[in-house]
Amino acid sequence: MSLTIWTRTGPLKVQLHYDAHDASQRKHGENFLVHCAMGTYSGVRILRYIPNFILQTGDSSNTGKQSSPANPSHVYTAIEVKSQAAPLAKRGSIYAVNNPATEDGLGSQFFFVLSEAHSLLITQDNYTYLGEVIDGLDTLSKIEHDEQLSAGKNGKVKGYWKSEAWIDDVTVHYNPFAVA
Repeated sequence: MSLTIWTRTGPLKVQLHYDAHDASQRKHGENFLVHCAMGTYSGVRILRYIPNFILQTGDSSNTGKQSSPANPSHVYTAIEVKSQAAPLAKRGSIYAVNNPATEDGLGSQFFFVLSEAHSLLITQDNYTYLGEVIDGLDTLSKIEHDEQLSAGKNGKVKGYWKSEAWIDDVTVHYNPFAVA
């Protein structure tokens, strides 16, 4: 499962992780792909930036207050079989923000890990591993070094990026969940 996130600072090619034995991870992965295919992420802003930690996005309302499942009525596999843990967070890892307001924890918000330094703060109880950037880490570097992106209180974005979309579009290259 792969996709390209087209941003104002360049493309991010992403390889998604799929754990056949972890129902929660599968649900989040499928939900993320559906959001990508539906165009949910086109025109979204950066919600939160904490230097050397995370860059969060994924709210189509651009308020930071919305994080809905792609298809709330969809029935996901109910088998809860745990397998090996996802890889330790590293630069370029992508995680879904678990939404406590939904039964499955599904939502639209996600973040990119910017440094391994704080990887232990990213627990699977609050976040679900989705995959990693396989090409385009320089795109993350460009946004991190943009003087208009400054970390305000609690990681709130200030400057130009507070009002400008960062993600232009997402191209899904392979989606095994797509229905004809």
